[in-house]
Amino acid sequence: MRRSVFAGAIVGALFTAGMAVATTDPATDPVDGTELYEAVRRAAAAGDTRASEQLAAIDKYLRDGGLTAEALTLPTDRMSRTTIETVVQLQLEDLGPWRLEIANITEFDNAGALDAYRSARHAALDRLASEDPERLIRVAITPNGPVGIRQLAATLPMGTAGERIIVDVYSAEGWLMASGYSLDGRAVRSEGAQLEDETVNSAAVSIDLFPGTDKSELRANVRVLYATMRAAQAVEVSEDSLIYTVDPLTDIEDAFAGRAAIVEVDSVPDIRAAHADLVLGNPVDGERINPALESES
Repeated sequence: MRRSVFAGAIVGALFTAGMAVATTDPATDPVDGTELYEAVRRAAAAGDTRASEQLAAIDKYLRDGGLTAEALTLPTDRMSRTTIETVVQLQLEDLGPWRLEIANITEFDNAGALDAYRSARHAALDRLASEDPERLIRVAITPNGPVGIRQLAATLPMGTAGERIIVDVYSAEGWLMASGYSLDGRAVRSEGAQLEDETVNSAAVSIDLFPGTDKSELRANVRVLYATMRAAQAVEVSEDSLIYTVDPLTDIEDAFAGRAAIVEVDSVPDIRAAHADLVLGNPVDGERINPALESES
């Protein structure tokens, strides 16, 4: 019984981290790394995209290390924290050798700390661009104030592949909710208007679940956009007046490369809220950022 609970927890942890190999019967859960590898392989063969990505990554990990599947172990979910570049605080969820999830959990006590963080991350972006301007890198883009999806999209280069977006939805009466969703590689520049319409329409459907909630003049302002683009393009985007910061994720992933088959930064600090609070004097109440106060500052 203990073995089944343990194995089920491990598979469940991998599932939430991006591996779709969960089983319905704990008795069939993998008992070692080789069985887990076979479970991933079967899921990939059945057409599961996430399992296919994990399988490709673990196969590369094995090749690079001169290992076979028999060398794999079941992952142990280990949590730790570390600091890089003096100001960037990270939380590591180590599911090695399968996956390493990295959360950027940097906190800001004052405007000076926010400025120091921005400077450090901009320097990291410049380094990536100077090393290889054409390299495709992952970034998190934070607007400089209340900016809609299509307005932000217009600042981005063609070929920008969206990963995930988080928006604040407002009506004529004020803030309603925060909403985040996957973009699945969609071309943000060319689909900006469509993405904005889809977001507003989806918000309207959600609002209908709460009778009496105002949904006039719905709009969605971008809080953060996760995307992939060339390093040189990311530097150009960072220089646009509509952009507050372009936070590279790839340099952090590079720093931990080899620790697991997949190394991925999955979050950055809420720069929009920190900027509103510490720079504009517009304290965030829960999830709310007041765009009227921002525009007056």
